[in-house]
Amino acid sequence: MKLYMKKLINLSLVLVLFLLVSCGETETKTISSTSVEMLEEYPMEGSNTVTGIWKVDLKAVDLNKIKNAKVTSINVEMVEPSQSDVITDIIMQLAASGASMQRVGVLNPVPGDSKSFEMSIAEEQENLVDLLKQDEITFVADVNLNTEPSNGFSIKTTIGFELEVKQ
Repeated sequence: MKLYMKKLINLSLVLVLFLLVSCGETETKTISSTSVEMLEEYPMEGSNTVTGIWKVDLKAVDLNKIKNAKVTSINVEMVEPSQSDVITDIIMQLAASGASMQRVGVLNPVPGDSKSFEMSIAEEQENLVDLLKQDEITFVADVNLNTEPSNGFSIKTTIGFELEVKQ
């Protein structure tokens, strides 16, 4: 009888472990925002220099199955002025009502004479799943300028995400 009970317990443990492992399987998906225009007619350097809104589209990913999310790339394209000479450094943040603002990237110094550039990604990223569950996310750029552009300031930003999705 003891041998039977021991086998039954072992079988039960194996089944529980199997269920835990199979329920924990995830798939990694990559998505990208659209190119978000961020502009200001009369730019002033510092906090919230330019903002733009991304209407969140996760390409048929079930929001309730997202286990984790992180930013993997931030590309900035200069529009006005067309070169990055006016920027000394830039910080990119994501914000939405219903979620806390999150710093996702920085570049200091910004390379001069560039039409576009990639930002360095923040090592610590929190609450991105909460942000992605919103209808729209505001991209917020804090920009330090070495000269104020006479015709306004405009950039286009594309952010890449990596999602860990439960299967």
